[in-house]
Amino acid sequence: MPELHDLARLVSSAAAERPDAMAVVAGPTRLTWADLDDEVSRLATGLGRAGVVAGQRVMLVLGNRLELVTTYLAVLRAQAVAVPVNPASTPGELARMLADSGSRLVLGDAATLGGVREAVAEVARARAGEQTDLGEDLVARLVEVERLTEAFRQRSEQLHGKVLLSVAGSKTCSSGA
Repeated sequence: MPELHDLARLVSSAAAERPDAMAVVAGPTRLTWADLDDEVSRLATGLGRAGVVAGQRVMLVLGNRLELVTTYLAVLRAQAVAVPVNPASTPGELARMLADSGSRLVLGDAATLGGVREAVAEVARARAGEQTDLGEDLVARLVEVERLTEAFRQRSEQLHGKVLLSVAGSKTCSSGA
């Protein structure tokens, strides 16, 4: 096996070597290495189509579930930086982490939808110059965020009926939530 320094490439390598071997078991859902590699590739492609580029941060507000594994690996495969946070965080905590991390995209699930929407709205208000609970130091560091494209929203609905995709400072859409 060649030396690999990238976790997402390790998934591809395992898929090539043992495609039918079990990679992830989450309750009744089971993914082989080939299935996992395919799902990660599709999600990474969707991130790229949404405008996520190498080095950008993507916040993950997901519980301990299969989608956390697939989206985390997809972010890495897209050469972005995964920012996993506690899904039990309050909207105010999420807003501060979003502002502090400079995340361009937030991925969550139905359980975190409300808090993510509130956090995104608070960051948008701060960008617009409104008074928020975000400290001046965080407001000064807010990055310009990109809009989630319709193509990525539609792709996400095809791939993850349970994953919410939201872009900080713009809009929130849930796919199947």
